[in-house]
Amino acid sequence: MLTRTRVISLLAAIILVVFPMRLMAHQVNHQHYRVVVLPPDGGADSFFAAYLFYAPLTDFGTIGVYGDTNTSSFNSYSWTNGRQVNFQPLPQLPNLTGTSTYINWINEFALSAGYGTRVDSATQLPVDNAAIWTPDGHIFKLSTPQGDQSRAVWINDFGDVSGWTENATADQCVFGVGVQYQSQAVMWHLGRMIPLGTLGGTDSYGEFINDLGQVAGHSQTSNVPDPNTGCPPFDPFVWENGKMIDINPGNFGGSIGGTNFLNNHGQAVGFGLTSMDAGSHAFLWSRGELTDLTNLGTLGGPVNAAFNVNELGHVIGASTTTGGALLAVL
Repeated sequence: MLTRTRVISLLAAIILVVFPMRLMAHQVNHQHYRVVVLPPDGGADSFFAAYLFYAPLTDFGTIGVYGDTNTSSFNSYSWTNGRQVNFQPLPQLPNLTGTSTYINWINEFALSAGYGTRVDSATQLPVDNAAIWTPDGHIFKLSTPQGDQSRAVWINDFGDVSGWTENATADQCVFGVGVQYQSQAVMWHLGRMIPLGTLGGTDSYGEFINDLGQVAGHSQTSNVPDPNTGCPPFDPFVWENGKMIDINPGNFGGSIGGTNFLNNHGQAVGFGLTSMDAGSHAFLWSRGELTDLTNLGTLGGPVNAAFNVNELGHVIGASTTTGGALLAVL
């Protein structure tokens, strides 16, 4: 039975939890908004460098930005309530110089993931290295095989990082932002790089990592060129428990498919091209099952894609109409 003291304690606990929540809700509903300009660093522009336009923003209002400098480099920084913290560049070496930093994502503890770019003095070509930055802007270069380039794409709230490495073999059949060479999907756990493998081909790319340690991305399924593209096909994958899973085998009859987001419930969304690469379907992958969202309805056009899924399983994306207009859909 509940004693009087126990009942009073429970009521007090409820008041302590519910009243601040109601107060917060009241405050949110009556916020006064203002425009805050996030500055460049001596140059003309500032922007969110984030992968696939996912602007880095935490629930506590910390933002990741990169801006032009007055040279040819870019400077990334975090911004919180008017306080700007510049991100440290990679160390300068006799054969590698340059100070550009690019943030892709920032977690709820203000740990940021991205990459730094330096220039090879012998070839004059840019060299990318995956990195993370602490809340005070200190940089830590993520480990890779000797000579490989790399990019970090996402960081979860436990500090695990997803991305890819690139070897020195040029590749014309790539599917990734900034990719020029044969690539391998990887994750970094406690600073140690873990190769994720492929679905059968040479190239794979790690994109999103959730708090369960699952990674979503896309991978070649073979090295046999598709007749429509002249390149091997790509399928979307989810990597979990040490295994890469093809979550949409063969896509929807086309040569390319990929993921666009992965939430903390292990739900992934993305797209797959249709036969002859004439259009695309949107999909949701959840608990080992794929749902073709295009079967739920379209706006009449051939192109459909899912871009994001929240923790409640709501999916947003885009669909074309019969007249060719592209509209946002939920």
